[in-house]
Amino acid sequence: MASTITQHKIVLNPLENPRTWVTVAVAVLCLAVVTQLPRGWDLVGVLRILLLGCAGYVGSAAIEHLPVRGMVSVEGSTAFLGRIAQFGYVPAEETAQGRTFVRKSASPLRAMFGPIIVGRPVGSEFPVTVPLRFYRALKRIQA
Repeated sequence: MASTITQHKIVLNPLENPRTWVTVAVAVLCLAVVTQLPRGWDLVGVLRILLLGCAGYVGSAAIEHLPVRGMVSVEGSTAFLGRIAQFGYVPAEETAQGRTFVRKSASPLRAMFGPIIVGRPVGSEFPVTVPLRFYRALKRIQA
């Protein structure tokens, strides 16, 4: 398909995506607290179970929103921008990196979803940075 992201790589640098690493730190902190709590079915045991669930949810959210960098062909720009709109992203601002799109949702949830950054064309392609969740959904639709 024309809107396929090629030459993709997951960005694991903590300086480039600090929000994800803070989220991972919260999940690890929840797990550390869980190991210190006693086991049982009293109030502390229920708190332990809730913290395990919180750690799992927060950890999976951090992984789903890791940024993925890639390239999209200029011919597929209209289709790619259509997919961005289809997934509920709206234009936010123009930065030095390119156009930024954020998820159209309530403001507390907006920070949880990673932004999509569409760069300026370089030759016959343009660079994009998307969350891993968006990348996987796009690949699933195109398969």
